[in-house]
Amino acid sequence: MLLPFQREFIVGWPNDLQWVYWLTSIWLTLGLIVLISASIYVGNFSFIQRQLFWILIGLLGFGTCLQAPLNWLQTIANLGFFFNLIGLILTIPYGVTINGATRWLRFGPVLIQPSELIKPFFIWQISYLISYWLILKISTKTFWILLNLIIFSAILLQPNLSTASLFGGLLWLIFLMSNLSKKRLLLITIAGLLSSGLSVFWNKYQQVRLSTFLYPWGYIQNDGYQLVQSLLAIGSGGIFGKGFGNSTQKLGYLPIEYTDFIFAVFSEECGLVGNIIFFVGLYFWIKITWKFATHIPSNFFRLIAYGAIAAIVQQSFCHVGVSIGFLPTTGLPLPLWSYGGNSILSSGVIIGLFFRTIEIFGGQKSG
Repeated sequence: MLLPFQREFIVGWPNDLQWVYWLTSIWLTLGLIVLISASIYVGNFSFIQRQLFWILIGLLGFGTCLQAPLNWLQTIANLGFFFNLIGLILTIPYGVTINGATRWLRFGPVLIQPSELIKPFFIWQISYLISYWLILKISTKTFWILLNLIIFSAILLQPNLSTASLFGGLLWLIFLMSNLSKKRLLLITIAGLLSSGLSVFWNKYQQVRLSTFLYPWGYIQNDGYQLVQSLLAIGSGGIFGKGFGNSTQKLGYLPIEYTDFIFAVFSEECGLVGNIIFFVGLYFWIKITWKFATHIPSNFFRLIAYGAIAAIVQQSFCHVGVSIGFLPTTGLPLPLWSYGGNSILSSGVIIGLFFRTIEIFGGQKSG
């Protein structure tokens, strides 16, 4: 988004849409700066070098969404969906386990996380399915419902309740914003709650996380350690923070501070003022993108835009919610900030899909 050759994409866009572009670019730049500070203690500059590489890949995905013909995008969406669906299934017998979750497949030195990479394709396919629901054949509906059940089941078996909940939230919101009867939302809600309940019932570690979430100070030496260290980091930031690079908790106290708890490092170094700036920026990003999404005449592309916004925003709030103890501790990256190639690539494609839906219906025309 910051490369000079990509500036040609926004020529002629309405001012508000250009603001979204630059807000996103600023968000990405700030994320790089925070990542430098958060990762310097454990990895010198190796993390930032790899992050820059994946940002270039993410920019390629972003540019592809803006420039590729729509029939190509449909083909890419189909292929991306099915390849990552196969990847999700393969994580069950062949996945790499990190911190108790089997979410990754190893290809040489690269770890691929299908549950992260499938997000933009999930948004595309769900938006298509819901948009054309009333005219689709029963066999087609059944086929796609089964595929999505496989996605949720595979993610829950990793086990990864937080990501499954994010997918459920995406499905729920896209359906809510559609023209279909909202009675089906009750079924989606019940199915989501039952799935979550069963997952917690079968996975003891999720029960422990719920207990430590309610009272982390009672488990400070074991399962509550991460949350306690995060709360200490955020609280010690005060109003103005300790200053860039001066976080104490990142010095071997706060685990995986460059991914799952990068917001805690930011809060410690930038304080309440930094947090206010962060949320004000996010507020305007949501406000402007939502305004454009509501004016897209095509139900299909409007739902894609809503889904893209929801994917970025709900994961951002969930990451912050975990950091401040509002949600149970889980491993969710902060989009465009946390270290990780899968997250950067997925976010780049998702944001690219949003801009493409606007561009299709006149966002690139000044008059």
